[in-house]
Amino acid sequence: MLKIFVTGDNHIGLKYASHEKAQALAAKRMEAFPAMVDAANREGCELFVITGDLFENTRVPKKDVVSIVETLARFRGTAAVLPGNHDFYDPEAKVWQYFTEAIKQYDNIMLLTEYRPYRVNAGEYEATLFPAHCTSLHSAPGENNLGWIKEADVASEPGYRIGIAHGAVAGETIDNEGAYFLMKREELEAIPMDVWLIGHTHVPFPKSLTDDLAPTDRILNAGTHAQTDVNCNTEGLCFIVGIKEDRTVCAKRFVSGNIRFYRKSISLRAGEAIEQIERELAGLPEGSAVDLILEGAVTAEEYEALPADVERLLSRFTEGTYSISAVSKLISEELIDAEFPETSFPAMLLKALLGEPKEAQLTYELLKSLKEGK
Repeated sequence: MLKIFVTGDNHIGLKYASHEKAQALAAKRMEAFPAMVDAANREGCELFVITGDLFENTRVPKKDVVSIVETLARFRGTAAVLPGNHDFYDPEAKVWQYFTEAIKQYDNIMLLTEYRPYRVNAGEYEATLFPAHCTSLHSAPGENNLGWIKEADVASEPGYRIGIAHGAVAGETIDNEGAYFLMKREELEAIPMDVWLIGHTHVPFPKSLTDDLAPTDRILNAGTHAQTDVNCNTEGLCFIVGIKEDRTVCAKRFVSGNIRFYRKSISLRAGEAIEQIERELAGLPEGSAVDLILEGAVTAEEYEALPADVERLLSRFTEGTYSISAVSKLISEELIDAEFPETSFPAMLLKALLGEPKEAQLTYELLKSLKEGK
């Protein structure tokens, strides 16, 4: 059985510009790569395929490019790299000049930049790669890069036939304007490939893969190897794909993500605010970026201690941010006296409402906002 380690949408060079710990987050994307190569070697994979967007753009620093090449060179088989739409192929682009120069000293890394079959010896197996790489960030509406493959005599090529493409797949990816090299599933299925390895969509499909090799669909998208932000609903995966001698396909997942993004909204209750936050954070891995959105009414003591307590609880994560603008002090007679003159209308109204805690709290927060001119 030919075994292939599949990854893509790695976005090395992603800057995380909106994050406080941008450098640390960018470094973790790089740090995941050695473990991926180690896993591919441990699994006895003959091919290591990157399905596009290895790099965030075509201006990634040379040191990052060289670092990735040196890591790929540790793979015992052949590594094949497909340019995606973020790192689209342009021979004048610095990222590909750096990459091409760096791989010259290694004989196991190939860059797929031509629309033609690439024949490779994969251990004891022969395989032919059919790349549909990108040469631009966007496509013309509804167009993709499969044209040359449709015209090729795919079935006559030796060994296992492996299609590698970067772009949206209808039904799996939102691409309403068809600007991301949109491919239809039936379009892919009509081409006699043993397997299609797709990149572009950060959330993997099929979603049914487990930690054990099992029969699967012939169209696979491993997603990104590490979660990119809180809206990217994946733990960070790669696929290990096998093609048997009867050309049936099996696959399993490999969890490569070394960082998770969490955004948690917590409605605090007076007297147990810190315990609530501790429970919400329990079990989250340290290599996480956590954003807390806090609201509710807490005791005066909790309110004063809240910033320091939250920062302490978040300190074990790679990045921890929080918002407490919607947290207020729990209404009490002492608070009313501290905020409003004793004989003022707000003070008398609030004290009259103390028997109705919810109404008193809402009224207090409204009057306080008016007082502060909000």
